[in-house]
Amino acid sequence: MATTVPPKFSDFGKNASDLFSKNFGAGSSKFVANAKPSEGPIKTVKVEFKRDTDSGAVSGFIESTSKFGGFDLKEKWNTKNLIETEVSRKCPIIPNAKHTVCASFNPAAGGFSGFSNLKLKTAAPCKTANTNLTLTDKTVTADSSFTFKGFNLGGSATVSIADTKLTSSKVGVGFKVGDTDVATSIANGDAVETSMFQKLSKLNSAVRFGWTKSTGKTFIELGFQQKIADGSFAKIKVNDKLDIGVSYQTQLNPEFSATFKVDFGASSKVGVDVLAW
Repeated sequence: MATTVPPKFSDFGKNASDLFSKNFGAGSSKFVANAKPSEGPIKTVKVEFKRDTDSGAVSGFIESTSKFGGFDLKEKWNTKNLIETEVSRKCPIIPNAKHTVCASFNPAAGGFSGFSNLKLKTAAPCKTANTNLTLTDKTVTADSSFTFKGFNLGGSATVSIADTKLTSSKVGVGFKVGDTDVATSIANGDAVETSMFQKLSKLNSAVRFGWTKSTGKTFIELGFQQKIADGSFAKIKVNDKLDIGVSYQTQLNPEFSATFKVDFGASSKVGVDVLAW
């Protein structure tokens, strides 16, 4: 019988999370352009500019990815004149491991920073597990998920290298019944969160609610996405504070799409995102 590898732990409840987060944020307008050169070592180029509705501030970045031999290279420059470079490759010594070196440089201020990162992914000790280990110069983070009788179980923990103290932890469980996904997690033994996502023919719906033990605060939010046509859909979300977000994405042509966003709450905001590829 075929085995099923579970999603990585950070993707538990991803469908509900994406419904609540993507295509919203009316406090800004954004233009994003993506390109994939047909020749040469450069694989992708991404340009993004964002304007804050309240302050009028404009920010943006240019990012490229390329491949040289066995190395993957990512370079990024933003409007704060910060240059970031990331070089990664599969580790030749440790199976299923990927080693990444990151560096950033500010020419104006002369500031330089960097770190080394090692990620290990393995299906051991069984074929129904998904394990990741990340090492930096300051922390060690491990997360793992596995399946048991139709349930996805998992957890993550981060330990500070300086004082070997546990800085964060999270455990969770998720399962899928037909077109319904359910996920529950507990972060740092304090914050409990549950999400449910359901997919119908043209309508997706989600609910997310939680409780924090230390403060006694609770929250709940509902979200819906209605497909209108290929590449076009409308979304709406509302929380217990009656903050309402509405968005509509339409495919202008095969190379362009636009998203119109409106937020209603303490103050109303509008925004427009344009995506080109």
